[in-house]
Amino acid sequence: MAYFRLFYLFFPGFLVLILLSLGAAPDARATDEGPRLPEPVEEPEQGHRGYGTRLWESRGRLRNSSMLAPREAFARAAAVLEHFGVPREPEPQDSLDDLQGSQTASRLATRARSLDLGGKFASYSSVTPELLEIFQDADSREVPDFLARLAPEGAVPFDKDFHLRIRRASLSNAPEQPLAGLRIALDPGHMGGAPWDERSGKFVRDRKGNRLSEGLLVLQLARLLEQEFTARGAEVLITHRSLAPVSPIPYESFDLRPMALEELRESVPRDWFRRLLSAAPAGAALFDAFSSSPEFRALFSESRRWRYFFQRADLEARAATIRDFAPDLTLVLHLDAAPPAGDPTGVNPRGYNRTKAYVAGGFFADELATRAQRRDFARHLLDEHAWNASVSLSGTIVGQIRSQLGIPLETSGMGNSLPVRPGVFARNLNVQRRITGSATSYLECLYYNDPAEFSALRRYTRTLEIDGVAHGYSERLVQLATAVRDGVLEFVRGYSN
Repeated sequence: MAYFRLFYLFFPGFLVLILLSLGAAPDARATDEGPRLPEPVEEPEQGHRGYGTRLWESRGRLRNSSMLAPREAFARAAAVLEHFGVPREPEPQDSLDDLQGSQTASRLATRARSLDLGGKFASYSSVTPELLEIFQDADSREVPDFLARLAPEGAVPFDKDFHLRIRRASLSNAPEQPLAGLRIALDPGHMGGAPWDERSGKFVRDRKGNRLSEGLLVLQLARLLEQEFTARGAEVLITHRSLAPVSPIPYESFDLRPMALEELRESVPRDWFRRLLSAAPAGAALFDAFSSSPEFRALFSESRRWRYFFQRADLEARAATIRDFAPDLTLVLHLDAAPPAGDPTGVNPRGYNRTKAYVAGGFFADELATRAQRRDFARHLLDEHAWNASVSLSGTIVGQIRSQLGIPLETSGMGNSLPVRPGVFARNLNVQRRITGSATSYLECLYYNDPAEFSALRRYTRTLEIDGVAHGYSERLVQLATAVRDGVLEFVRGYSN
């Protein structure tokens, strides 16, 4: 790896030369305190959807309504991020060390089909039979990001630690301790109870006022699974045992600015950002165009507080907890809902119930904007054992839910997803994207606003103490825990990845 580190030594200076050659002069009106950021404003709802030479085809260049040359667009974007104080990202090269030589060029092309939904990864990459090189600038590919050495064609992917442990458990464990020696992480999604249910909208209420909290249900499910897995020899982590968030930062008072700046970095490929880049060369006029735009100002809006807290602070805290535990298997536990028209938290009178699971993948074109996002993509691209194991684990769990609970497999993955096998889809979900090196399944176990499911889940026969309160739960939740447990056991006993 010494070659790789020397390779990057001179690129900060190279980037400066690019910026200077394109007129990226500093704003003469900026003070020592940095540029003025916008005052909080009310934010209109904004949707978004926008990257990628030889071994697979790019499905088009990054959208650029200004028609700037890629090199100039990159330089202007870099100047904007620097002007507004977006911090430099850590160098990603070292995080690929454990995957060097793990994949062949031809298998990369096959693997990319389930990961690269937007077809833009080729815009950021160059592949030869010996080397995968990732760049920071789409299309022009002049500013290196990181490298991965590839294996010779015909080479077999080398065994990863988690893979060896699961295989050992499959072949050697006693029947009564089938999970001995394995570490299993459980991440029950969302939070529960007041005020978190109202903030997230993750609850269902019928016309009589009876309600179910997704956060409470999946935390109870995690606690039941912990008992099942521990009894069979596994070491188990639950990311949180309370209905409160995992992140320790105070929701009401945390500073929005650092997260808004991260959001600005991730906005580089989006239409509004690309459009503003055409306003002027790097300098005062360009920076004024950004600071006065409603899209830029919305990033610093108070109305973003919940989004930043949940999608950034809390989900990163969950992912970090899982990474520190270094599990062999990870289950992210959720329930789904199909809200009736005009009632986002209501019971669906038409009834709809399916089960599905997600594995990492389905990166959309605007989800490769940052070095961290490209690093995560590359790790999933290179780690074939973990991805194949994740698909297998997901398949056995949803198969057991279907057979034991009578819930059909979902036929659509919803959102930006790609079908992998019946009931299993590749999708770029936040926690799962940040976890590699284990078999991971993001479960949407059932639709808890289906009328029959809602009624069964509310038919409490047992209690479980959480945060000092005895919360009721149903035999239906026990049935679900049994099905998930049996899916995990089927995966481990039949492991031959």
